[in-house]
Amino acid sequence: MISRSDWELHHEAPGAVVMVAAALARSWEPEKVREALEGISKTGDGWPQRLAYELAHNGDLLKEVIGELKQGLQVSPQLIDEVSKRIGLQVNLQPPS
Repeated sequence: MISRSDWELHHEAPGAVVMVAAALARSWEPEKVREALEGISKTGDGWPQRLAYELAHNGDLLKEVIGELKQGLQVSPQLIDEVSKRIGLQVNLQPPS
């Protein structure tokens, strides 16, 4: 198993999950992203699904991650691809505006 850095675990991984959820929701509105996160959380039992569940049920954390993305948090394309593959969907990503 590949070990992830603290940065990846606390910033990039949540950012990747939120980016995928926002793409599925076609919106960066927190409530729509939360609904998409709920859907992702039901697609299996991998780390993206567990993280999606946590984000969907913690509005403050979700808003914090969206804020980091809006401030320019860069998430590696490989991590976004990994999230997409683990949930079984391919998405077109749009950065937050």
